[in-house]
Amino acid sequence: MSKLFLPIMFILATALALPACQVAPAQKDASTFNDDTEQLIQSIASKNPKIATFVDDAYGYTIFPVVGEGGLLFAGGWGRGAVYEDGTLVGYARVDEHSIGAVAGGEKWTLLIFFKDKAAFDNFKAGKFAWDAKANVVAGTAGTDISTDYSNGVILFRVDPTGAMGNASAGFSSYSYLSLEDARKEWKKDG
Repeated sequence: MSKLFLPIMFILATALALPACQVAPAQKDASTFNDDTEQLIQSIASKNPKIATFVDDAYGYTIFPVVGEGGLLFAGGWGRGAVYEDGTLVGYARVDEHSIGAVAGGEKWTLLIFFKDKAAFDNFKAGKFAWDAKANVVAGTAGTDISTDYSNGVILFRVDPTGAMGNASAGFSSYSYLSLEDARKEWKKDG
């Protein structure tokens, strides 16, 4: 194996996450993003009573409409989401996916994160939240057959996978949060 193979693969996987540098959508796209996100969570909740219960009962939640990941040996990906507290949009989030192992291909999915209480929600907003991307996630086409509960005040649902990925890897996800107020300041500065 060439000495350059691993560094090149790392650079390619890292490049997949570069578009995620911004946490919030562009101002011109924010209204559509917000509406689409609200419709998606309502659609998912209408198909699964357990998720509907989490939407109704959670202190807060984040929905990433599309998280994409791809790679070969090293994988990287990202997604942008909307953050809700008591059912009200309060900000935006970014997830960055990183893994290493027997990875080949790419996939996309929707990620829902529910926070049981204020402490778990505040940890997320403060950037004190990271998760093993390949474990601790309930998977399914619409979150069906869910028989799990919160762990440390948090539960993740990975739903609607649409791609193909061979994956026997170890990885993690990191999350960033930007309040709606700070997003508006950024838009004003950029605009």
